Amino acid sequence: MKVFIYHQFIANPAIAEHNERLAAANRLGQHLQYLRDVHAWFRGFETTDPDEADLFFVPLFLAGWQFANHDPADFIAMCAHLGRGRHVLLSSGDVGQRAESRHELKHAGRAYEKKYAWLDDRFILLALESTPLLHAQDVAFLPYAIRDIVPLNLPRDLFASFMGALSYTLLPPEHIRGHVMLRLQARHAGDARVMLGTPQQAAAAQGRPLGYDEVMARSVFTLCPAGYGRWSFRFIEALLHGSIPVLLCDDYVLPFAGQIRWDDYCIVVPERDALATVDLLRALPVERVTALQANILRDRARFLRPAVLAAIGQELEHRLEHEAVAA
Repeated sequence: MKVFIYHQFIANPAIAEHNERLAAANRLGQHLQYLRDVHAWFRGFETTDPDEADLFFVPLFLAGWQFANHDPADFIAMCAHLGRGRHVLLSSGDVGQRAESRHELKHAGRAYEKKYAWLDDRFILLALESTPLLHAQDVAFLPYAIRDIVPLNLPRDLFASFMGALSYTLLPPEHIRGHVMLRLQARHAGDARVMLGTPQQAAAAQGRPLGYDEVMARSVFTLCPAGYGRWSFRFIEALLHGSIPVLLCDDYVLPFAGQIRWDDYCIVVPERDALATVDLLRALPVERVTALQANILRDRARFLRPAVLAAIGQELEHRLEHEAVAA
């Protein structure tokens, strides 16, 4: 795989400074780091000759532009080799992709509302929003932690937990991050081994402040419902703490399915069964739970940054090979 890189979109000091401002204004620091990571990783495959390139990487801070409510069409037009091959973009936000969904808000103050007219099959998206709506050439990848997460090795005295906002006012009422999570919380109120709620609610229940990492490290299961996006950093953070993630989002397709047997590491609960989530988890055989925990501990490295970047490369090369055979 040989990649031509438009370095000017990240190396130009003015653009780099603008990216920093966008990240700071919209709490997108992790997304900007993803862009830097992918840019650095692609340099290992770089060619300066566009004629021999298999792919062209455009290190545009797309998430920053999305949340600034702007269309970067003028920057895309600056790509001098659009007619020579597929151009790769990092799409780490939860808007501005191939098609609209119920997770994307029609709220002018949040993010760019329209689909980009220039985003066609000339482009490959490296996407955190892993859905059936992506095109065949796109690569959905696993959100990875950019902070060091050290296992705390605490007793697993919590059966299931979710620490965070149970609802968002801007989402439709039928969304799982709304009345469903609130009803699930009410259903298990008083159960000391089930902790669902905000950090303030958790602190009130425990009589002391609780850290986000501590709760995961103490939990056998961590609930990972959809929010504004289908994906969640919580999913990977749970794995790194040895907690079994429970995916609650019908529209999310777990990435790298050809490389990772997800049944070995997580539980998926259909949204229609979400209110019974804790009951379903309690009905799992002990042997199944023990196996999941052992698999997570054994394979922890595959959920870290180097393995995720390598998996992206493997998926891209697979697609290139498939296209070559088809041609």
